[in-house]
Amino acid sequence: MPGHASILYDVTQIVGFDPARDDSALNDSGQVAGTTSTGMAGTWSNGVVVSVAIPGASSSEALGINNSGDIAGEFCPSGGGVCPAFLYSNSLLTNLGTLGGIDAVATGINEYGQAAGYLLTSAGPSHAFLYENGNMTDIGTLGGSSSIAYGINNSGEVTGNSAIASGDGHAFLYSAGTMTDLGTLGGTFSSGVAINNSGQTVGVSYMPGNGAWHAFLDNGGKMTDLGTLGGTVSEADGVNDSGQVVGFAFTAGGVSHAFLYSAGTMIDLNSVIDPSLNITLQQAYAINNADQILAIGNHGWELLTPVAAAPEPSAWLLFSGGFLGFAMFRRRNRFANDNPKPIKRRYPEVAYRLTGKSSTNRMRWD
Repeated sequence: MPGHASILYDVTQIVGFDPARDDSALNDSGQVAGTTSTGMAGTWSNGVVVSVAIPGASSSEALGINNSGDIAGEFCPSGGGVCPAFLYSNSLLTNLGTLGGIDAVATGINEYGQAAGYLLTSAGPSHAFLYENGNMTDIGTLGGSSSIAYGINNSGEVTGNSAIASGDGHAFLYSAGTMTDLGTLGGTFSSGVAINNSGQTVGVSYMPGNGAWHAFLDNGGKMTDLGTLGGTVSEADGVNDSGQVVGFAFTAGGVSHAFLYSAGTMIDLNSVIDPSLNITLQQAYAINNADQILAIGNHGWELLTPVAAAPEPSAWLLFSGGFLGFAMFRRRNRFANDNPKPIKRRYPEVAYRLTGKSSTNRMRWD
């Protein structure tokens, strides 16, 4: 681990959320939505956990939250059956249904109550949806059979992953009724994970040859490789309106560490927290417009809050102790093609639901 020349974040443990789940989200007030220790959707704010009461539900999860504290997610009824997507606002639950499918998940919600997510059809493939004004709309694909939406911004733009005609999955941007293929970093697979209010999209893509996969930032159709922390794997999971990106990356030793990418530089978040806490941050899931970061580590969920203004890029390099000289998802399972699986991964369905094909040279989770 690089030297701790500067502590830039205070760390608050989020007690009461299930550390085995990876479905949490963060708003600009530092309010967190996710799955509580009781297996139900809920929120955390300033140390207080509030569960969402869903009559007849045996389980639920929250995957998105806006600045009004409205949340989006999925619940499953007691006794089994269809698991629909939901929105929860001002103590009122809205069942979004499944658009005729057997399951639906709302993965994000914006300030205007629009939501994005995906449904699972009875035939198997998943379809991305946009919910607005009381209607759920299938937003289509890039020519293949399936799509999944993960993020939505205040303009109603959506990002996620769609199968193309060949069956490979590509990241997309859906805007004003049109789904655009964002391409890849040279490999056969990519997925958008989050989008900010400027339309910048972040996610993950295979590199040429599919032997490695890297985090990316797409701005206006230009996809930038964000690199790694010395290893062969990284993924971007969150982006704020300033274009700061968080996610995870493997170190040279093959260990998953949470990162922050800012002003063209990727840093290991473990290098800018108090080492006496004995916390190893494995993955960062979100960053808000107050620069707070939601991450998970060996002690569970954590909220990082800046203790001072972020330094200039040159300062990042000074306190990194040379660690940034490297070329710049959680259980220890592996891909079927023996590529390392992340320690923490939010979206195990991406390629498996999209293609159903052989897992050779594809992202697949058992």
